[in-house]
Amino acid sequence: MLRILPGPISASRADDAQRTHWPDVPLAVLMLALPLVGLIAIYSASIAVAYAETGDPHFYFRRQLLFLVVGFAAAFIMMRIDYHWFFRIQFFGLNLTFWLLAAVLMVLVLMAVTDIGYLARGSVRWIRWGPVSLQPSEIAKPAIALYLAQALARHETGVKRLVYFLAPILLVGLLAAIVAQQPDLGTAVMILIIGMPILVAARIPLLYLIGFVGAGSLAAWYAIILHPYRLQRLTAFLDPFNPQYQDNLAHHNFQALLAFGSGKITGVGLGRGMQKFFYMPEPHTDTIYAVIGEELGLIGTLAVLALYVLLAWRGFNVAARAPDMFGQLLALGLTCGLFGQALLNMAVVTGLLPFTGIPLPFISAGGSSLLASSIAMGILLNISTQTENVAKSKSGSRWVANPDSGPQP
Repeated sequence: MLRILPGPISASRADDAQRTHWPDVPLAVLMLALPLVGLIAIYSASIAVAYAETGDPHFYFRRQLLFLVVGFAAAFIMMRIDYHWFFRIQFFGLNLTFWLLAAVLMVLVLMAVTDIGYLARGSVRWIRWGPVSLQPSEIAKPAIALYLAQALARHETGVKRLVYFLAPILLVGLLAAIVAQQPDLGTAVMILIIGMPILVAARIPLLYLIGFVGAGSLAAWYAIILHPYRLQRLTAFLDPFNPQYQDNLAHHNFQALLAFGSGKITGVGLGRGMQKFFYMPEPHTDTIYAVIGEELGLIGTLAVLALYVLLAWRGFNVAARAPDMFGQLLALGLTCGLFGQALLNMAVVTGLLPFTGIPLPFISAGGSSLLASSIAMGILLNISTQTENVAKSKSGSRWVANPDSGPQP
């Protein structure tokens, strides 16, 4: 029933990989800095909403502190677990990562066909156990990276054969489709943002990639036309200053743009923004970047962007120097997930993309998003503890799979 397989690195490098060292320092600092920025932003952005909803102006701030303790604990645990265990452990002949993703998929299916999920903000995305609420689609993000990385690394020598990656692609596509029907198009897009770089780095044949992109594009178009409000929202996005849309379909975009315009270069001052006072929806979650823009100005928004750029740089560096293909693909997928979600949130809030609800990693209020991001960061930190000793023995590009770094029989 339970099997532990040999590790995915060659014997010649096993000793080097097992001599771990301190994790990547900039990544560890970012694990502290980004949530700290989030706490400050949430404290300012949530006061009015929290008082109106609970009578306690600091409710969301205190709750985020609790979530942060859980997130730090999750990151520490994942940092201490050798990421190779996700490759080695099998149950009933199938890898542990498959069962993790299958469990998330099963919960999402049950939410779609039963009443175990509850409706919030127009979609059924959450399940609740007593006082605890969880968004399963958030947990799916690191699970997808784990599953795809091990599935493609396991069959590295035959990855060009369709049979080896058809099942992973179909499973990820099914998950994205179910999430899109909640409806949660933003998270469905994030699933593809995580999966595509892993496929490219694994050197999937171009023809198969074109087919994957084509199928994904058709599915996205179908998701838009299936729900008329999405097409209407797209129309409003193209003309957010039209009075016809400002009070309904383009309300999020319009109010967020007003916040950025009010902040100008230096901002109106921390805590002095006006858009959070019931003008702009979800000021402490999806549109918190606009609150930062209003109160800290262009300087503040660029500083936050710089933190995510630093995260991407260090994450890609970890991927480039990982000791094996599994580590390379896993670090790449997790980094693209965190950085891609940050860019997607910023693009939506600044009006570059149609509005869809997606949190800013580590900064937006919310336990599920913080937990998923912390798990991803913890795994990245663990991979970073195994990079330095093998980096000097490698040559050539490390952004794609290395032919001699795959799993051994």
